[in-house]
Amino acid sequence: MIVTLVIHVDLRNGRGSEKVLLNILKHKPEDIQLKIIETDYIESQRISGEEINNYLKNVELIKIHRNVIGKKMDSVFKIILNNIIFRSYYKDIKNINQNDFKNIKKTDVVYLFNNFYAILFRNSNIPVIGSNHAIDPSLFFDKNIIKRLYYLLYYKIYFKPMNGYHVFPKNEYIIKKLENKFKMKYNFVLTNGVDTKTFYPDYNIKNKKLKVFFIASLTYKKGLDILLPLIDKFRDNENVEFNIAGDGPLKNEIIKRKNIIYHGIVNENKLSELYRTSDLFVYPSKDDYYGLVVLESLSSGLFVLCSENLKGNFDDFKNKYLLYIENNVDSYYNIINNIIENRDIIKHDKILEYNYIKDNYDWEIISKKFYDYLKNFKKL
Repeated sequence: MIVTLVIHVDLRNGRGSEKVLLNILKHKPEDIQLKIIETDYIESQRISGEEINNYLKNVELIKIHRNVIGKKMDSVFKIILNNIIFRSYYKDIKNINQNDFKNIKKTDVVYLFNNFYAILFRNSNIPVIGSNHAIDPSLFFDKNIIKRLYYLLYYKIYFKPMNGYHVFPKNEYIIKKLENKFKMKYNFVLTNGVDTKTFYPDYNIKNKKLKVFFIASLTYKKGLDILLPLIDKFRDNENVEFNIAGDGPLKNEIIKRKNIIYHGIVNENKLSELYRTSDLFVYPSKDDYYGLVVLESLSSGLFVLCSENLKGNFDDFKNKYLLYIENNVDSYYNIINNIIENRDIIKHDKILEYNYIKDNYDWEIISKKFYDYLKNFKKL
């Protein structure tokens, strides 16, 4: 069976979707033949080419030039101008080598890490499965009619070749709606996984200060509009230490704050060490498709404070190792202040936490479920 995975960037970027793809690759069954379509877009390299090549053994890689698809559109006007009038979203396809283009469609199942590339498979009878990464499927049914029409326009332009969707647990309710409205039948519900061999707890850590950790793309979308003012409120508190890793446009805002220890871009080994040696992971993200950092934190034995935007995805950890927080500065400030005064609030059994993750969320388990879904779709 041939499975094609399509991603909108160069794998060396090493962010959420690339990490998911590489872990799925790592646990590929022997009866699956894999093709990967990536683009030449690289913003910030986190994974070396040599490391990527280790993953790509016995995998066919097709690279295409990214022209317009996937680039940020600033307004509805630009979407209409670029995509309907000039039809420039086809330029990526036109730039594909013709032999590669013929080869792309020789597949049994397609999984899209970016739904904009569904047009590669138009007029085909292949199961083309979209993911949460480009657009949350619940937006197709938003209560706000303007927003709903806006995303239905996206569907008409880009996503029509999709005939299935992978949704995360919080969007399980959307499956029947997708089947009824868009005639999608290749749908499944599955969370992400975590590498429990890399991310594991240190059971002997006893920090004098409360050590708080955050890692993500350094943007307001990931919650830095809440996190930075929150850290400022603790400026004179010597009982807490804030550690941040990652890269992005707000990097300078972090560097200039003396009460933040900034680690920059870190490899997996350094990242796992930062998790293990921390007490608390804080994640006020407004927009998160994968939530990998939440699973990595939990697997490393941490207690997690995250935004209500992630409700539904991690409910089996709720009130044990994780609290959903109302996404404003004061809500985070109050709970962290209480934790500084009483560490028992976040005290928990790290062994139980880690074993639960290992038994339910390890990539070996999640990848098997992922490939089993794809195999079943071929039979439909």
